[in-house]
Parts: sequence; C-alpha cells; structure tokens
Amino acid sequence: VRSLRRTNDMGVILGTDAAGLAWARATAPLLFDHVLEVCRARAEAETIDAAVELFRKGGVVFFRRPAAVCGSLRSLARPGASTDVLARSNGSSLALCPGSLLAEEFSATTSSAVPALPNQLLRDDRTALEAPATFVHLPKASGNSVKQFFVKDRLLRHRSRSGSGGRRRRPAKEIARSLHIDTRKDWDDTQRRRRRHRDAAPVSAVVSGDTETHPLVLYGAYSFGACRAPCAYYAIFRDPVARVASEFKFCRETIAFRDQCCGGPYGVRTARTIGTVDRWARHRGNFMLEHFLGFSPADWVPIERNGTRGYVPWRKRDFETRVNPIETRRRREGPANGADLDVVLANLETWFAVVGLTERYEESMALFSYVLTGRVVSATEARSVHTHNQGGSSSSSKKRQGPLLSPDVLADVRSALHLDIQLYDAATRLFDRQVAAFRAKGLTFID
Repeated sequence: VRSLRRTNDMGVILGTDAAGLAWARATAPLLFDHVLEVCRARAEAETIDAAVELFRKGGVVFFRRPAAVCGSLRSLARPGASTDVLARSNGSSLALCPGSLLAEEFSATTSSAVPALPNQLLRDDRTALEAPATFVHLPKASGNSVKQFFVKDRLLRHRSRSGSGGRRRRPAKEIARSLHIDTRKDWDDTQRRRRRHRDAAPVSAVVSGDTETHPLVLYGAYSFGACRAPCAYYAIFRDPVARVASEFKFCRETIAFRDQCCGGPYGVRTARTIGTVDRWARHRGNFMLEHFLGFSPADWVPIERNGTRGYVPWRKRDFETRVNPIETRRRREGPANGADLDVVLANLETWFAVVGLTERYEESMALFSYVLTGRVVSATEARSVHTHNQGGSSSSSKKRQGPLLSPDVLADVRSALHLDIQLYDAATRLFDRQVAAFRAKGLTFID
C-alpha cells in the first residue's frame, strides 16, 4: 500500500473486507498523512464527497465496497492517464495481495510522482545541462569524492553562469544547497510555507520558472524527492556487500560512530555492540534502497526536550540514542520491501538523469560531467580526488574483502542485503546502456 502511494500523485482507493478495515483503523494513521475509512454498506453522497476531497490531497481511502465511488473518483484522473484509481472488491486485498503484485499493477497505469528529468543518455536529451541538479549521496559509495571533484567544483562553476549566454555570474552560495538532516527539514518547511501563501499551482521547491532565485546545485543523503519540478537527479551506486563492509569498518575504526549513517535503527549505543559484518548487514538492512522511498514531515519527528515539544537539531540530540530520518521512517512504516524495490526499479530510468558506479568511478565522472555540464572529464582528473579502492565487486575484489568475509558470512550478508543487490544489479545494467549510448554518439572516455 505504501509503495502504491509513492507512485501516485493523487490518491489510492483500496477495497477490503472487515479484517482489512480493522487493520486500516489501527495501522494506517501511522503510515499515511490522510486516511478515510468507510464502513457503510452503501456509500452516501457526503461520504463520496469526502473521499473525493481526500483523493485530491493524495490520501489513502479504504472502502468496504469501492465500486460505489470509483466512478466519481475516476472522473478526477489526469488527461492521458488510464486511471488514478485502484479498486479492489475481491476479499481482503490488504491481507491477500502481495505488495509486489499491487505495485506492478498500479505502476503500469500511473506516472511517477517524482518530478525528475529522465535518463539523458538513453533519450538523447540535453535538458539537464541547465536544469537544477541533485546529487543523492549514498554513504560509503564514493559520495565524498563525487562532491569534491564534481558537485562543489566543476558542476558548481558551470551552474554559476546564468542568464542569456552565461553573461551573469551568480555567487556559489546562491545556487548550492546541502540537504542533510537539518537542512532538508528546513528546506521542506520553507517550501510548505511558500505554498501556503500562494493561491496558484504548487510552487517548485527547486525552480519555478525563475532560475535566478533558486538553487541549481543540490546534494546530500536526504536530497531525493526535494524537487517539486523536474530536476536532474543523479547518484553513484556501490556493490552492496562492499559498501556495507566499508561502512562497518568506517564506523567502528575510523570515525567512532560519529557519522549520521552509523547509528542504525537504535542509535550508537546499540550499534557499538555489533562486532561482525554479517550482524551489521542485518542491522543496516537495505540502506541504499531506503534513500529512494521519499520522506514526510513525520520522519523529522518532534522530540521531547526539557519538557517542551519541538525539533532538536541533529548535533544537539543525545549522541547515544539519536537516529536519522530513514530510521525514523522505518520505525513507523517498517523496512523497505519487495514492493518498494519494484517501484524504484520501474522508475530508475525516469527518476535519474544519469547514474554511476563506484567500481567504475572514472567512467561515471565522465558521464556525470557530459550530462550535466557538456564536457567530458579525463580519468586522470577523476582519479585526482578519488578516495575509494577500485577493483570490482564483492566477487572479484579478494584483496579488499577476502580476509574479512568467509563464504558463510558472505552468504549471510548477501541475504540481508538482497534488495540492495537487486537495485545495484539494475543500476549496473542501466550504466552499461549509458556507456553504449555515450559511445554511440562518437564520444570516448579520455585517459
């Protein structure tokens, strides 16, 4: 159900039986911003009106007999969309329908709700050259190298030129914005205030036809979904086994759990007790996938402090127990599942203007640079700031992982990360297609 909601920018109608309605009554308010439960055997006019209004807001509506209202709700569907309504009346759909089946059926008929430019290389599109660009920083996947080499250097210099012919330069502080924990919350709060004070259509959080006043370079672990109008998302993926092994060592030996990615679902106090990489993998779960499931205000849950209720900045929270917004969402909704993966895989080409791989870092930087600045950078340039080991995935990099992961431990780790592994495999296939499209244009990677 959660995954269906993420693919739809209006609402979801679910038919269910009495058991499903009981589930909705107890659980749905924790999962969704707006929930309407209709237990009446016959839907009355005022109930339909309430459902229509909730549907417009993107709510989730549970009906005992959805057929009575589907006609009214289908009339709200956008032109060109086959439907924005999922109606089921065959028993307890919540209990009996696998999430992946629901996601497949719904995503096949509904456009993605994430405003994003599609893959530029596969579509021979150059829109991303001037559009706001958003780097989704996945922990321990070369993200800091990408930020140092590309985001805060080459991309920022390219985007600092605005106006016709690039005649006017804008200061970097006007066009760049980090979206981590506190800054993403501030960003979303600002956009909600702006929308409340305007009667027109929803305003873009990134660009609203006026690139003179909005940031053009966004980056951070919590940046996905920040755009309210199409922007160029890009990310660099890493083999999940290599990533979690690197994170385990980094958190324990390098940074003493001070990084926000090290706390896990229960905070540093618990994470510090985990002594093996397979337990760490189970503790972290499919953390790459979790970055693409969207955020809501509830993920920055108010915290009790000194008897008052209000938001406490990340660095002022208790170091031992604080958890990041992804973990807050997991507590409320549960961890990522197969339906979530289906939604992300179905939209990988439409959500990301370009993707990269840590294991092919130099090629990735060349693709990022070509798509977002129009220039191909050399491998020598890219290597100048790269901090991660190269040499392939978990199956080929024995020097990096052989001494750490025995066959049994590797099997356990892969089991814990099975959704991330499928996501990485899909990103790898997409990357190979990008490389082929790049070369088909007569372009080459420069040493």
